[in-house]
Amino acid sequence: MNYLEKALLILGLMFTAIASMAQVKPLSVGDKCPPELKTILNGYINNQTKDELPIVIDFWATWCSPCVAQFPKIDSLQALFKDKVNILSVSAEKESMVNEVITKLFGTKKPAVTIISNYNKKLYNYFPHRGIPHYVFIDKNGIVSAITKELDTVLIAQLIKQEPIRVKMKLDTAKLNYDKPLYASMQLPLDSALLQYHVMIAKSNPAMGDHFSRGENFISGAASSIVKLFQIAYGKFNLEYLDLNRVEVTGLKSQLDSAQLGYHVNSELKRIWKTIKSNYQYDYELKVPKNSFTNDQLFELMQQDLNRFFSTIKISAHVEKKTSKILALVVNDTLKNSVFRQGSGVTNQYSTPNFMKMENQHMPLFLSQLTFLLKDTGLPIVNQTGYKGKVNIALNTTANTIAYFNKQLANYGLILLEKEQEIDIIIISKN
Repeated sequence: MNYLEKALLILGLMFTAIASMAQVKPLSVGDKCPPELKTILNGYINNQTKDELPIVIDFWATWCSPCVAQFPKIDSLQALFKDKVNILSVSAEKESMVNEVITKLFGTKKPAVTIISNYNKKLYNYFPHRGIPHYVFIDKNGIVSAITKELDTVLIAQLIKQEPIRVKMKLDTAKLNYDKPLYASMQLPLDSALLQYHVMIAKSNPAMGDHFSRGENFISGAASSIVKLFQIAYGKFNLEYLDLNRVEVTGLKSQLDSAQLGYHVNSELKRIWKTIKSNYQYDYELKVPKNSFTNDQLFELMQQDLNRFFSTIKISAHVEKKTSKILALVVNDTLKNSVFRQGSGVTNQYSTPNFMKMENQHMPLFLSQLTFLLKDTGLPIVNQTGYKGKVNIALNTTANTIAYFNKQLANYGLILLEKEQEIDIIIISKN
């Protein structure tokens, strides 16, 4: 073996060793943080005299509305437990984007919580997760005490006192690949190598979060109400159909009937739904061989599956064209509208309790957000701009009236007009 061959061999062994060292074993409740992780965490803590305090890691993102809405509360918790715990709010996003959101929330005030952007990817590898918010509790001895979706004074007090943290633990879903069907891809057991048609409807698995995904030959979803299942089936992933103003229910005898369907169109129904939803959410999955059905046929199969299954509780659905009052989004100033239509190339989205910003986002996503903000009008929003591309827009969201939003939409050459128009309505009946 000559000198060059020996050198290459040594380099190869070095790279193998480095790659081996780089592997990170995810931590679970009860595990002790390795020295490398403690070094990473201590590096984020500005006051080194506090580096032996308990730590709460708050994984969040600017596009996660619940995370942003929760931020002032988290900051107040850090202020309350100033010298007793370190709260690290970490985002994988660029510092400029995180700072913009923080400024919207706090103005010139410096938050008490430690804010981290572009965080060390090993931090995610130690605590992999799919959904956010995602809170990791680590006691002063470096033991992972809890991984959960909840954070309040009681839980932090338990962490500080090293008491058992009495909270429902967040089941990690990071190992599941939502780009594939959950059962038919063998992520969950399904013994059939010659699968021709697979459909599953089940009471929701508590390990799953609310999600829907689709591929060339599958539709998969979890933790959905009956109404939302029908909205997906008949709307075919068109966001307009996720508006409850596109749904009409008949044959219901009580508010409980309505809530059990997931038709929560007022505050009282929302309250009831929140208390009973764990018993009325479903997981659905459809899988067929590739190139066997068109996209429309897949959704027709889903419609048939749902109508067949829910007929056992006398529930059925179909679509009807009905003349209805709508809010039409139209262009009234083409010059100003050019700003709205220009995708910036950078894709961003975030919202605070009083502000929403989108950059280079799809038009249907903007319409769905606008629909949510104006849900109290009881009117579906229909895109009559003739534009279906990507958009840039920023809106204050303090009020929820048509006049309030029209004043801001005018900056983008847009206006919402009340009209009557024939549109598709999903009719859900209890017979």
